[in-house]
Parts: sequence; C-alpha cells; structure tokens
Amino acid sequence: MDTIKFSDSWNGKLNCKCFTTFRLATTKYQIGKTYRIELKGNFIGTATIKGMRIMKLNRVNEFISFLDAGYEPGAFVNMVKRMYKNKVPDVMMADFYYILLKWDGEQKLDFDGRKEASKIDKPETSNEERRVS
Repeated sequence: MDTIKFSDSWNGKLNCKCFTTFRLATTKYQIGKTYRIELKGNFIGTATIKGMRIMKLNRVNEFISFLDAGYEPGAFVNMVKRMYKNKVPDVMMADFYYILLKWDGEQKLDFDGRKEASKIDKPETSNEERRVS
C-alpha cells in the first residue's frame, strides 16, 4: 500500500471525515485507491481518493488554498514553490493534483493532534447537547 505523508495537519484537515492534499501529479495517485496516511512519520489511518483535479500552480484560488492549508492563495503558492523547487525544473509549469480523500473507518488523531483512537464517523456532541439530554 502506498503512503501519503504529511508534515502538518494544515488547517486541521486531518481531523475531518474528508480532507484534501495538493501534490505533484504522478501515477501514484489514483481515484479509488487506498493509501496509508502518516503524520510526522506516525501512521494515523487509511484513506481512499474520492476525486482529483489536475492544475497548474497559477490556478490555485481561495477555495483551494484556504481549505487545504488555511493560507491566502499567494502564501500557499509560495509554500508550494519552496516545497518543490528542487523536484521539478519549473514549479509554475508543473502539473499538480488537488486530491480529495476520505478516511476509511478510523483515524488515530484527536483534535489536538495527539495519537489517540477516535472514530471519525461518530458525531460530536456539544456541552449544551449533553446538558439538555
């Protein structure tokens, strides 16, 4: 099983039922394929690609940059340029995938990013809901 590695849970996205990632386009990424997901070298679960869009870096808009990383588009583009500057001849001309993934069952993160088993399909209840019940 292929692995998708994250150095950070940008915008808290790995705590959601579905999340995105912006990656250099390669044959590694395929719709319907399941991947081992790692955060800072730790296994946190498996997820399946539900959809992908191919694009150049200059096509990144606010929807992509804010949802994927919580950054303004300019800051997002600069971050991607730094990440890939030694991997491709011209980052601005490279093809990227904006990838949508969905967790398979459980992931091993709580909302603080600590390793802890928690079901992502279980709805959270607020303190007010608990008091009313």
